[in-house]
Amino acid sequence: MAQFRGTVQGGRGEAARLGHKSTGLSTTCRGWSIGVDAYASTTDDIDCIAVVLNEGNGYNAGRSMTLGYALETPAGPVFQPSTALVEQILRAHGVEPLTPATVQVAA
Repeated sequence: MAQFRGTVQGGRGEAARLGHKSTGLSTTCRGWSIGVDAYASTTDDIDCIAVVLNEGNGYNAGRSMTLGYALETPAGPVFQPSTALVEQILRAHGVEPLTPATVQVAA
């Protein structure tokens, strides 16, 4: 039985593909200068889908950044943003991210 199911709708209709615990499932949606990839996998019986932003199919394609992870939890699905993404957003707004060395605990 399949663990994952992916669908796509385009100019030639709809298509679906299945992924199993042993194979996972990779999906891609790309434009000329932007795209998103999703990689579904199972580790220790927990489903996880990594969401990755990329530069699409254009001449400058190649760079990518993990946006975060959709995880299966007992309370339901959650999205955990990538730490690197959060740090980049903070720095873009002039805020230096906290690190364990910079966090001061009140006594």
